[in-house]
Amino acid sequence: MVARILYIVTPVIACLLDLGFLILVILRRRRERGNLRFALFLLSMAIWSWGVFMLRRSANSQAAFTWAKISFVGMFFSPSFFLLFITILLRGRQKRWVYVSCSIISVLLATGVATTDLIVAGVATNRWGWVTQPGPLFLPAYLVVFSYLVYGSLLLAREYRQSRDELHRTRLRYVLLGFSIFLLGTLLDVLYLLGIVAYPLGMLANTLFVLCCAYAVVRYRLLDTSIVVQRVIAVIISGTIVTVLYAGGLLLLPYLFASDFEGILYISLIVTLLLLCIKPLREMPLSWVDRLFLPQRHDAQLMLQEVSSASTALMPLPELAKLILRRVAETLDIAHAIFLAPGNPSGTLCPVARLGLSEDADGIRFRPDHPLATHLADTGRLLRSEDLSSVPDIQALWANERRDLERLGSELFVPLVIRQRLAGLLVLGPKQDNQPYSLADEVILSTLANQTAVALDNARLYEESIEEKRRTETIVQEVFAGIMMVDPQMRIVALNPRAEAITGYASQEVLGKRLPEVFSSELWSEESLLYEAVATGERMGPAEATLVGKDGVRDILLGVTPLREGYLLSFADITRLKEVTRLKSDIVADVSHEFRAPLASIKAYTEVLLDNLEGDDKALRRDSLLVIDQETDRLTELINDLLDLSRLEARRFEEQRESLFIGEVIDDVIALLEIQARERNIAIHLDVPADLPSILADRRLMTTLVKNLVSNAIKFSHEAGRVDVMAREEDNNLVLNVVDRGIGISSWDLPHIFEKFYRVQSAREAGIRGTGLGLALAKDAAEVHGGTIEVESELGAGSRCTVTLPINRE
Repeated sequence: MVARILYIVTPVIACLLDLGFLILVILRRRRERGNLRFALFLLSMAIWSWGVFMLRRSANSQAAFTWAKISFVGMFFSPSFFLLFITILLRGRQKRWVYVSCSIISVLLATGVATTDLIVAGVATNRWGWVTQPGPLFLPAYLVVFSYLVYGSLLLAREYRQSRDELHRTRLRYVLLGFSIFLLGTLLDVLYLLGIVAYPLGMLANTLFVLCCAYAVVRYRLLDTSIVVQRVIAVIISGTIVTVLYAGGLLLLPYLFASDFEGILYISLIVTLLLLCIKPLREMPLSWVDRLFLPQRHDAQLMLQEVSSASTALMPLPELAKLILRRVAETLDIAHAIFLAPGNPSGTLCPVARLGLSEDADGIRFRPDHPLATHLADTGRLLRSEDLSSVPDIQALWANERRDLERLGSELFVPLVIRQRLAGLLVLGPKQDNQPYSLADEVILSTLANQTAVALDNARLYEESIEEKRRTETIVQEVFAGIMMVDPQMRIVALNPRAEAITGYASQEVLGKRLPEVFSSELWSEESLLYEAVATGERMGPAEATLVGKDGVRDILLGVTPLREGYLLSFADITRLKEVTRLKSDIVADVSHEFRAPLASIKAYTEVLLDNLEGDDKALRRDSLLVIDQETDRLTELINDLLDLSRLEARRFEEQRESLFIGEVIDDVIALLEIQARERNIAIHLDVPADLPSILADRRLMTTLVKNLVSNAIKFSHEAGRVDVMAREEDNNLVLNVVDRGIGISSWDLPHIFEKFYRVQSAREAGIRGTGLGLALAKDAAEVHGGTIEVESELGAGSRCTVTLPINRE
């Protein structure tokens, strides 16, 4: 009696276990290819078991024959799906052609079973009930199927021998045990069909196989069942709620679908299936289940959400690291942890945040080529402390590096890898309850690591972009060129400080205004560079242009560069450069004139002497030689001035200071310039006290200073004018004044009179010759002696030069 009951019930139990296991796998992660293959294997086993059950309960031979064929279709598909299932445990290291050929053979055998009687010839009865009658090809077909099953078990056995992970070996041990029982049961079933044994044990073996796998799942985390349990409970709750509502509706409206218990049961099953497929109907129950039955998983989800929010908010790295450590410690009940990230361009991992560790941990460093860092970056997988010995080159660590690892007191290393680069490392200590980290914990930490790695990379890119923006802004703000940006509508959107200085406009005055509202047409007309850049879309310039700004007209060197959001105008103020160019031309003309005049005189009088070489006119010769001598002195003086100015500016002038009286220098200069003054009938009045103290100075420089001032006063005075030369002591300084009442200097020229080769406009208009070197020399001579020089002048009223020199009391 018991054997009869087992004969009927065992296939049902095996089928239900297969289906239950199938649902667990589907609910875990149905989109993963490995899980899908495992599910197909379980489905083929369930079809086989159900076919056997229906065969044994069939009322007639025709139904029994049909169910016999269905059961063998499931059995013949199981080897190919089993080999695909192996890829889950062995991580896809099998040869592809094996399970491809197995799949093809399975399809052929299943087709043969369904369409011919060569494999399943029929059914018969015995003491237990209906039994399958083998066809002529049954035994060869079974041997082919059995060989593939044996091949799969050998793969599992080889993986079991080679694996160094004890947890992985334990999982494989139970799978191997269950599958060995399954193979034995299948063999006994065949022997039963061949009449060799008296009782079929295949379904019992199937049941034991599923139980072994289930034990590996529950006890050794072959699969992460927390997700499955959560979803199953949620579906049960949702299904119960909907079923109760529907049952209530049936009581109120008995004419709708069903009015008996069987109708309610069928509808409940349909609603449950709908809940599996329709996401919104189960989201709320999932949340309830997490909160009530799986608080650790609920806390983990909240932690991941919080870290994700912090990541999107681009939180600074130290704050993000502290948040992660705090939330991980709270969620997983961890005693201590530390977060390391690259702290310098070399990539050395340095502590960013720590929890539960002393300050000594701040000195820990992992260089980029550290074996642990290299291994974690290459694999991207979590590493337990007991597996450290498997890391290549870990035994070659220096003593201080070994101490660093020991100081961490680590249980688990969580790498934060992005694009095969170690962006950070989370080192976790043991749990407070000393329990090992579960597979569910590792899944949570892997998800956290992925999120954090992306967040760190985003933060790094964000900081780089901010730094690049700061660098660009600094360059734009500090560059010597003016930079102005306009949008496609020619509105001014940016103006750097140099552009403000060149145009005379502050940014707030022009931002948002169109170019024609601010600047003249030279900048934006059809003949401008900007117009050409708009028309061609190409970079234009640099070229000279004119800019009419707030402070007047400026000569600029302008370039225009098209941008995606407008146009960039870069310009340099060359007004001064052009003035210098013009001044240089004037200087060359003036110096040429200064050289040409004496040279022309020398040339002319030399020719006179040559023409009268044989003559006896001594007076003519003397006058000619006198003129040549004077003009030669004039050339020599001009050249000396140029040389002295060059030496003074280069600070190469060899001073020979001595104690001298300024009155003596003035007397010597007046004697030198007496002829020049007499030619223009200029009266020179002296007011130089005889008791003035001496000064320590170079006589030649002092002579140059006084001579240039007095000579200028004579040249710029009117005919029959007057020049005053005065000296006095004032505040331990010697003050020298040279005053004339001549043509004067305009306020425009006055700031430039000490520039070399600069000549005032009034002198040019009056036809007064000169090189523009006199005041430049005087200024340098005064400054060499620690003094100053100032000029006061009014156009048409004359000038007053004041030199202040320190008195030497030693």
